[in-house]
Amino acid sequence: MDISTTNPVKALETYPHKNHYALVADVYSLPIKPETIDCIVASEIIEHVKDPVLFIAQLLMVLKPGGKLVITTPHDEVILQSLCIHCNSLTPHNAHLHSFTQDKIRSLVRNDIGKVETRIFNSKLLLFFKLHEKLRKLPFGLWRVIDRWAISISGKKAARLMMTIVKH
Repeated sequence: MDISTTNPVKALETYPHKNHYALVADVYSLPIKPETIDCIVASEIIEHVKDPVLFIAQLLMVLKPGGKLVITTPHDEVILQSLCIHCNSLTPHNAHLHSFTQDKIRSLVRNDIGKVETRIFNSKLLLFFKLHEKLRKLPFGLWRVIDRWAISISGKKAARLMMTIVKH
């Protein structure tokens, strides 16, 4: 699902599967019946939306009990802004409106909604030395061990954050 008319089509072409569907819609007025979706992956979206609490609530509303919501976003990003030459207002680069840490993203979800887990990944240390290009050829489990190690020795500097919610 995307507000864009082209991205859902590209996603289906790139990841064809009998259970994948493309939908052009606005998350704040979803044309989906409540509790009908098994799994939602909202990758690199929440940092762009005006109201992250409502964004999550809307996705959880259409998720079945026992369904899973996976959200990824940049981790602890410094949002750069420039002065717009057209409107003379500060405008965030990449249209990122929010920056999230594990604590901040967890605070957006009610405790009674379900099981919530967060984790950071994609070590900035490995990215700096461009080792991620070589390491992506490794089996996922081995890459994950190396990534966790690099994050731990770099003072928890990670490029990405993932929150997974399994709805009650």
